[in-house]
Amino acid sequence: SLGTRVVNFHERLYSTRTVLDESKIMSRLPEVLRSDLVLHMYGSVLRRVPLFDSLTDAVLSDVCCELKTYHAAENEIFTREGQPADKMFIIRSGMVRLSVLDEE
Repeated sequence: SLGTRVVNFHERLYSTRTVLDESKIMSRLPEVLRSDLVLHMYGSVLRRVPLFDSLTDAVLSDVCCELKTYHAAENEIFTREGQPADKMFIIRSGMVRLSVLDEE
């Protein structure tokens, strides 16, 4: 049911997070400290993506500062084959199921 899906989403979301407003905390940090922190938090994940693996720490930190966290609900379809893409998803944790449309 819809209610169960909403509850499950929030249980998963808050089981891995604190109640702190991360974006507010990050915005208050001095730029150098913010850069070091996002590189620590996301750098190793991005380094596993060939597009980012040869970037300097400074450039990778800039990329990390632009990341937007997205928490998908279980079984949520967040993109569809054939639709124009305006985002790139990097899966930090969890699982994703990919489906390809049959050409026939």
